Amino acid sequence: MIEKDTHACVPPSPLGDTPASSTRHRAGLSLDVAADGSSTVSFRNTGSAVFVNGIWINTGTDLYTGRDPSGTPRVLVHLNERVPQSDGSVVITALRYEDLTGAYPAVSLGTVRWKAPTSTPPTDGGGGTPSTPPQLPPRYAFAVSATGPSTIDPALVADRDGTTSTTAPTDVSDGDPGQIALTGAATASAATASTVSIDRLTLYPGTALEVSLRDVRLSVSPTATTLTTGGGTVGGQTLAAGPVAANTRVTVPGRSMTFTLNAQSEANGALTVVAVDASDSRGLGAHVRAGVVTADPPPTPVDPGPSDPDTGGSQPPSGGDHSGAQPRPASPAHCC
Repeated sequence: MIEKDTHACVPPSPLGDTPASSTRHRAGLSLDVAADGSSTVSFRNTGSAVFVNGIWINTGTDLYTGRDPSGTPRVLVHLNERVPQSDGSVVITALRYEDLTGAYPAVSLGTVRWKAPTSTPPTDGGGGTPSTPPQLPPRYAFAVSATGPSTIDPALVADRDGTTSTTAPTDVSDGDPGQIALTGAATASAATASTVSIDRLTLYPGTALEVSLRDVRLSVSPTATTLTTGGGTVGGQTLAAGPVAANTRVTVPGRSMTFTLNAQSEANGALTVVAVDASDSRGLGAHVRAGVVTADPPPTPVDPGPSDPDTGGSQPPSGGDHSGAQPRPASPAHCC
């Protein structure tokens, strides 16, 4: 059991002076996780437990979405949130608060990692065959991909079942636009782990959305998923060196871009992990993923073929292997 009495994102103030996108709880938050992994969240006083978006919210739901007067979502409150991990464990968080306006940082209260117990197989008194270490299902690892104003095909693709299971450290960028740059990027895919390492990651330099991170290291193994960095900044906010929690979200006030660090999502039982996911679907349509491990094969770029001198267009591709796509220059366009 985890218990917590009070928390506030802003200093205490009269009820009428509390910013709409801030949050406060005061009524004995408890998270109980049973041996079978089931979990419950309770409050000492459910009627006045969590104050957010200018009201005491209903704590009997898994997700509360607070909207501004125009109907646009501005705050999310997750209760009893459960995030599956690649090793079969589940990260359970009693309460996680997200301010979609970027005015206040995300807050997680009461976090437990649960994993089903495993039985030890009997042996024949010491002479038995040792158990086989767990293996990671086939995974692809690649350094970066981008769509929108700056475009990069999945770069430095590692596939343990393909011709390239590891890639040597390489610099990758979007060319002339100068919005995306990776220094010393390398990938590997194996049964023991799939990894991506980036010595230096830079996105949107010189803007309010600038990302500057050192020593980005993503590892997905049969038993754990970890992201660590040497520190830096994301959208003007400082990120300390060390491990990064799953689905850490960073927003920039007044901008539609959203950054998610250690982004983890599951589809059909397969986990996809992205070290830094930058998405601006409501703005310029930019989507950059740096450091990716996934079960889905990266899309293969289409070779437009040589130009047709008679029409000025492209002839059909002549065939060949287009796997392991490398970055290609984008047309000059700039974000923010």
